This record gives sequence, C-alpha cells and structure tokens, in this order.
Amino acid sequence: IYQFTKSTNKGNYWNRVDLDQRTGWRDIFIAASPAITKDKTVYLGAKYGGEIYRSKDNGNHFTKVGSVAPGENIASLKVSPNFAEDNTLYVTTLVGVHKSVDGGATWTSLVNNISLGDKKIAWRNLAISPNYKTDQTVIVGTNYGVYKSTDAGKSWTHLANNDQEQYLSDAVSYTHLTLPTKRIV
Repeated sequence: IYQFTKSTNKGNYWNRVDLDQRTGWRDIFIAASPAITKDKTVYLGAKYGGEIYRSKDNGNHFTKVGSVAPGENIASLKVSPNFAEDNTLYVTTLVGVHKSVDGGATWTSLVNNISLGDKKIAWRNLAISPNYKTDQTVIVGTNYGVYKSTDAGKSWTHLANNDQEQYLSDAVSYTHLTLPTKRIV
C-alpha cells in the first residue's frame, strides 16, 4: 500500500493516509486549495502516468478525476490562488504545460514540444501569481531558463536566453520572485 502523511495540528502529530496500489504512486505531488478550510479540497498528481486525484475531505480519501496526458510524467502540480472561483489547476510534464479549468477532469496542453532550435525544453516547476485573477501570470522553470505567461498560458515569453542546458527545476515562490528587466545571464 502506498501512503503519505498529513498533520492537522501544525506538525505536532502526523497521520498516515493509505492510497490504493496504483502505478505511479511512487512519487506524488500534493496541492491544496487555497480555500481548504471551506472546500476541503486536496489534489494529488502521480508522477508516473499523469493521473490526477482529488479529495474533498481534507485528504482522507482520494478519487481519480482525470489524466493530464497518458504516459507523461508530472513534474509539478499547482492550484490557482482563485481556485474557489475559477477551478483552475496547472501541471507541468517534461514535454509541456497543461491547464484544467474544471478541477482536473479535462486538460488542455498549453505548450508541447517547444524547442530552442534542436534543443528540447523540459518544463519543470511552476509558480502562479498571487494576483492571478487580474494579471493571469504563470512562471515556469525549464532546463533552458525561465518562461513567463501573462495570459493564463496562451502565450509564453522566454525570459532567459541560455545556450547551455541548466535546470531551473524549482520556480521560486512567486511572492518573492523579482523578474529582471534585462536578459538573464
């Protein structure tokens, strides 16, 4: 049985939550709704296989709600700061960025197999602006720099012009991210 632990008292005590045996549970990504105290919603993304699971009881039980892209490995899973209103999730896989506006049931590929010449981009971690409702900004770290969208993922600007591969696998928390006005070196 696969499992993870959760705390309901600020980390003083941890409870084990068992998950059904499924392919892909070896590595999971957890994202909670910003309104979890009201909607009790938690998402799990299975790294292998791209399956998305949802709990509506604070993470005690999970049900599969959809699959990002069969066969793709999830690299990050994020919930919109306005999830209670927009029901939006973002997932990165090594080959793209995907968005759901129905709580994970269906997914749209926003960028797939974009390359810099002969170099393939590996999309890694993602940060969503805390002001997403008004600015629609999403930032993604890749193996060739940082990409930014200001239209909820419809178009992307490459903020770094790196010729050498370097993984920016962790997008910094957006509230502490200062975007450069010049080229990133």
